[in-house]
Amino acid sequence: MFEITGDDIAALSDADLRTLIGLLCEAEMRRRGLPVSAVTYGGNQDAKDGGLDVRVALPTDTAIGGFIPKLSTGFQVKKPDMPRAAILKEMKPKGTVRPVINELATVGGAYVIVSSTGSTSDSALADRRKAIADAIKGTPAEGKLTVDFYDRNRIATWVRDHPGQIPWLRARIGKAMPGWQSYGSWSLAPAGVDSGYIADDQARILTGDRHEGDGVSATEGINRVRKVLATPGHVVRLVGLSGVGKTRLVEALFDASVGDGALDPSLAIYTNEADGPNPPPAGLASDLIAAQTRAILVVDNCTPELHRRISEITRSSSSTISVITVEYDIREDQPEGTDVFVLDTSSVSLIETLVERRYPHLSQIDARTIAEFSGGNARVALALASRIEKTETVAGLNEEELFRRLFQQRHDPDPSLLLVAQSCSLVYSFDGETFDGAEAELPILGHLIGKSMDEMYAGVAELKQRDLVQARAKWRAVLPHAVANRLAKRALQSIPPAKVKSVLVDNAPERILRSFSRRLGYLDDSKEAQSIVKAWLAPGGLLNDLPNFTELSRAIFTNVAPVAPEVVLAALETALSGANEAVLGRCGHFVRLLRSLAYEPGFFVRSLALLAKFAARPSGETNDNEAIQVVESLFHIVLSGTHAPVEMRVRAAEALLDSDEEALRRLGVKALEALLKTGHFTSHYEFDFGARSRDYGYYPADGAQVRAWFDSVLKLARRFALSDNPIAAEVHKAVAREFRGLWSYSGQAEQLDQLARAIAASSFWRDGWIASRQTRIFDGKDMDTELRRRLTDLEEFLRPKDLLSKVRGLVIGDRAGSLDLDDFYDEEDEEEGGSDFTAGYAERAARSAAAIRDLGQDLAADEDALETVLAELMGGIRGWLCSAKRWRGPRKVRAQFGTPSWDSLP
Repeated sequence: MFEITGDDIAALSDADLRTLIGLLCEAEMRRRGLPVSAVTYGGNQDAKDGGLDVRVALPTDTAIGGFIPKLSTGFQVKKPDMPRAAILKEMKPKGTVRPVINELATVGGAYVIVSSTGSTSDSALADRRKAIADAIKGTPAEGKLTVDFYDRNRIATWVRDHPGQIPWLRARIGKAMPGWQSYGSWSLAPAGVDSGYIADDQARILTGDRHEGDGVSATEGINRVRKVLATPGHVVRLVGLSGVGKTRLVEALFDASVGDGALDPSLAIYTNEADGPNPPPAGLASDLIAAQTRAILVVDNCTPELHRRISEITRSSSSTISVITVEYDIREDQPEGTDVFVLDTSSVSLIETLVERRYPHLSQIDARTIAEFSGGNARVALALASRIEKTETVAGLNEEELFRRLFQQRHDPDPSLLLVAQSCSLVYSFDGETFDGAEAELPILGHLIGKSMDEMYAGVAELKQRDLVQARAKWRAVLPHAVANRLAKRALQSIPPAKVKSVLVDNAPERILRSFSRRLGYLDDSKEAQSIVKAWLAPGGLLNDLPNFTELSRAIFTNVAPVAPEVVLAALETALSGANEAVLGRCGHFVRLLRSLAYEPGFFVRSLALLAKFAARPSGETNDNEAIQVVESLFHIVLSGTHAPVEMRVRAAEALLDSDEEALRRLGVKALEALLKTGHFTSHYEFDFGARSRDYGYYPADGAQVRAWFDSVLKLARRFALSDNPIAAEVHKAVAREFRGLWSYSGQAEQLDQLARAIAASSFWRDGWIASRQTRIFDGKDMDTELRRRLTDLEEFLRPKDLLSKVRGLVIGDRAGSLDLDDFYDEEDEEEGGSDFTAGYAERAARSAAAIRDLGQDLAADEDALETVLAELMGGIRGWLCSAKRWRGPRKVRAQFGTPSWDSLP
């Protein structure tokens, strides 16, 4: 289906053949990173063109080759066959070589004749080349001009090297591939306007990178996607709400004027799954790989199921393609083997610029008003702007009037259509093509407003014409959500509650009920939606039996939680109060919801108390592990998903550490260590919560806030580290594990120094000594002189000094084998690595071994000391052997340690 032969080239018209050669020349320019402006072509095939139909003129010293043999190359394109006589006549009309041919020869260029009708053998090709050479024999061009002849088969070969041109070519010869397009304006930008990509500097793209919790700018995100797609076998999933510019961003991946490393447009093959492409995307992907054709497939409106199929095909070992799929919603679908990028809404300033560019007749104030009303959604903004006449202004209109303009779109008011839109908006999506049977959903939505199935179908079709309904296969959805949510609120106000309950809840199929609950989740500012949710959670309601939820009940409960979070939290407290092991085991699915509820400071302590119930269960349960991880995440300084202030989080951790229950104390240690953490943050949790405005939680604004955070946390650590609490030893270990980051990045080195000395005052603190030593080795070179001096003094204070301390420090426990009590090697050696470092490490290992032997002799001579540490010693030797196997070198250790942007504290 995707193959191109010489016969296909022969089927092109004169004009299309010339356009094809021009497009191929442009594709060569893009692939090589050269300006397409170097290619000129156009005009009527029979017009006087001086003997050239397509010309390439590149600057001197530009690298070129292949089908464009010289910097200055001219193509004479002819559909008829060009035997010797025709060649001589073309090149020497009236017996004189065309001036343009001499011009090409003067600059050492090339002259190529293209014929789509002739198919030449090797001997025939040689004859034609000889004819071209004979035409310039005895002229100034002789010996200076490179000549060639391209028949239809060579042109077909050229096209196959740029597969993105194949859909265009097939359309021209009546063999179109329905639904497939070459590179172009896939987002359907109108002609005659500036279509350049508008970059938004705000963090709009979430990349999944653990160091970029807030995301990156659009340009940086585009660069990241390009790096993934540049390699065959890789798959990208771009998701985001309808109207935020996903398709336009995909276009920009192939635009050399945006960012760095633009992808080759001649490799791009695009389809919108809603257009019913033939062949199907999965089939085309398989065909391209079988033919070993390099291509980049773009599949818009791609369902999760289709994405998984294409992904499996693309990631095969012999793959020659890379794929980017686009979808408006991913929710819980995290496809395997895929880099997922999430595109957020645009800034108001970007939308304002877009509106001004598309509709220059609008004033700046009007453009700003439209941008603010759109909520960062380009589709809403452009739809509204297109409905404003040149003599009108929108600056004085309120939101209700703006919405009316957007909905009516220069049509007369249509109350019936508005009812259809309101009814359809009450569900997140609906089946728009099944008309009877148990799966038919249009009749259900029609029953809400007294409309027949035919009336509903016609209304949905009209809404689709107005770009207020989008289709994917048989599914329909009122989009964007900014429009759907407003319509849904009106529907709940105008349709009797009893009817809504009867049609969409009591007698509704499961899919409709689930879809209705999902829409409710976006209506947190609707009194009617709040009443519905509260009724569901009340005794006897749809969601009153939390411990015994079905899969459907779980989904509905999670969907509607944003509507009434306080009521939801209270319901969870009631259900889990005094819950036994069996109940907790069935309710582990509430853990992530509790994390979302903890976002608000007022709900933090209550949510944490419920999470602790799950986290404190006996180990070995999957849900328990997730609960512990969720608790830890809530205590991070960034990416926590909560705005609970540090004082509140410190008090919560303190309460856990003070608990009479061992499991809660252990959880308190994990919370404390999370509070102490300074870098290497990551999160795989969702941060959205219905339509509520959410971010990634607290983030310190400056160094002062960072210092205040760690001041409070270290005071908490000190209280328990220096106490007789049974958890004190674990607190010591937690401080040691985070010592390096705390010393280098917290701005609280003095307090940490005092804490370390206090811990070590009563007995040798092996973990603290190792931590201070590693901090000096890995971070000392870049430290402030005074800070490094202080660290060196602390390390000296913490060093083992008596026999038992030396044995524990050098021999017992993890990482002991790499320590050398008598030699502290220079950081410069550590930084340089390489053979010198390897040699140095070998010397240190030898010295360590000698030191261990000496300690062994001393210990053998001291029976009391030997008896004291014998049990520790046997375990420590095993730890030493494991540690030696895990050693990966200082550079890798450093590369795996990430820090936030506060490493230089102002």
